[in-house]
Amino acid sequence: MSRVKGKKAVVKIKRIIAVLLCAFILFCFSGCHVLTSDDSENLEFHENAAYDSEMIDEDDDSFIFTWLSYMEIAVTDSLKLQQDYASYIGTIFASMSEIGVTDCFVQVRPFADALYKSEIFPVSTYAEKADFDVLGTVTAKAKEYNIAVHAWINPYRLSGDTACFSAYDIDDDDLIVTPSGTYFSPASLKVQRLILDGARELMENYDIKGIHIDDYFYPPDMNSADEKQFELYKDGGGRLSLSQWRRENVSALLMSLYNTVKTFGEDKIFSVSPSGDKDKNTNQLYADVKLWCSEKGYCDIILPQLYFGFDNESLPFEETLSVWAEMTDSEKVTLVPALALYKVGKEDIYAGTGKNEWQKSSDMIKRQIEALQKKNINSFGLYSASYINFSETFLSQELNNIKSVI
Repeated sequence: MSRVKGKKAVVKIKRIIAVLLCAFILFCFSGCHVLTSDDSENLEFHENAAYDSEMIDEDDDSFIFTWLSYMEIAVTDSLKLQQDYASYIGTIFASMSEIGVTDCFVQVRPFADALYKSEIFPVSTYAEKADFDVLGTVTAKAKEYNIAVHAWINPYRLSGDTACFSAYDIDDDDLIVTPSGTYFSPASLKVQRLILDGARELMENYDIKGIHIDDYFYPPDMNSADEKQFELYKDGGGRLSLSQWRRENVSALLMSLYNTVKTFGEDKIFSVSPSGDKDKNTNQLYADVKLWCSEKGYCDIILPQLYFGFDNESLPFEETLSVWAEMTDSEKVTLVPALALYKVGKEDIYAGTGKNEWQKSSDMIKRQIEALQKKNINSFGLYSASYINFSETFLSQELNNIKSVI
């Protein structure tokens, strides 16, 4: 991956040799193959993907990412008119530009719904008041400030009402129902096709830099909710353990999304922002982050959510950063740690003995950026955009501190 030429410029990737879309090593336990943009009949279980490509040299410039959630772009009664909405969005992007943000992940599909014009997914309740194209308005405003927009989707998470998905041939076997909510099953081929079709629709219809997903993979409270699907896999000759099978399901989707995005150009980006807790990813969410960080073809950029303070009792920032830095092959994947701007000035209730450090210091993020720079990591993410456009005194001090080191 290349770095941005200037902190306010749009990311420009100059790959030398194109990634071969379908150069896969078939995993002998399954005999299936990864879904691509044109081929989505089966799912591959694989050890590694083989790619013949070279990484280009990096320079000293940086990406600065932020996230704009569905709640932050929701169309409310006071923003029903496009001109009012555009003005509101413009204020947010102006604040991003002031701090040097180059790229923004805009959450356009939080619950298998759409905050954009879609022929696949139903309109989101957060956009139903609009008689204009929400995402089109957002991308137009971002362009004014030279900020690249990436469409942020939650591929598996659903709202409580699943009746509308009967039109997509989605049935109970394609869903996982847990105490925490309803999710699409990562093992379902129908789900895989639906997610890829949705990504393709976004890439075709909007001026976006790529597709982004966050940390919603298998729900941590699922227990045996996919027992029937796993038994079918074993009956078909599968030999992977349950945990391996789940991780392979998720990894196959990532590879397919990566390939789909790349069909729109080698400068397009597929990125993922998993939990910052490596063990939770591996053993609870079944996200094989070690594989994604070390092998080409799963994502261009990985943005672990390092939302921890230096004194966090379980996951201290610098030690956790070192885990991710050591795990990531920088010639294949760009590591961009995500930092918790939203915690500035607040009690960190899950940090144990370190719960008060965000309240005591107004330079937490600045010091974290300096810790990144010591490891030659010049890019980072700030969660979330609302806190960049914030007037509270303590946070304003932190924002000024951030500007001093970027």
